[in-house]
Amino acid sequence: MTDIFREVDEEVRKDKLTRLWQRWGKLIIAGVIAVILAAAGFSGWREWQASRRATAGGAFLAAIDLAAQGRHADAAQALVELAEDAPGGYADLARLRAGHAYAAAGQPDAALAIFDALTRDDDAEPMLRDLARLAGAMLLADGGDPAGVATRLSPLVQDTTGLLYGLARELEGLQALKTGDTAGALAIFKALADDPALASGLRTRAAEIADALE
Repeated sequence: MTDIFREVDEEVRKDKLTRLWQRWGKLIIAGVIAVILAAAGFSGWREWQASRRATAGGAFLAAIDLAAQGRHADAAQALVELAEDAPGGYADLARLRAGHAYAAAGQPDAALAIFDALTRDDDAEPMLRDLARLAGAMLLADGGDPAGVATRLSPLVQDTTGLLYGLARELEGLQALKTGDTAGALAIFKALADDPALASGLRTRAAEIADALE
């Protein structure tokens, strides 16, 4: 009889975790995407403003327009070609956006290869390297590779003052939740909810998830 109750309790717990993942998983991943694209877009706009007549500026904006039209494969190809010849930060920004375009086009392997290459590039802007780490982790979280997610998130979650710390920890907690590590997820979301340095929206989400897990 005890075994029956234990099995029922386990099924209830699994159902609860599944519902939490369904409710919050896509939302958090969408939030990560929004931050990445906003930061990348701002970086591109800033450089375009500094050299608005440059050919690279027009090519970059044309590629982004292709993505906005849903032509993600075409956008990825255009961005890869731009990255080969573009000056300065345009090349790295084009690589980052190309990775997202490949992911949107249903080519995760190509996207991950770009993100990882950018992460390893010591000449790239540190913020873009960190964005590539987060993007790679996000891609693998959606695809089910816990070890790959942990590897890419590690530098971000260790930098407690970094701009991407909160999002990285949130994704780490979400990954723990997805793999059934309730205790680990609860500890992460409680810590996020109690961290006054983080954005209020992130803290609110973390608190709600922590309450649901208790």
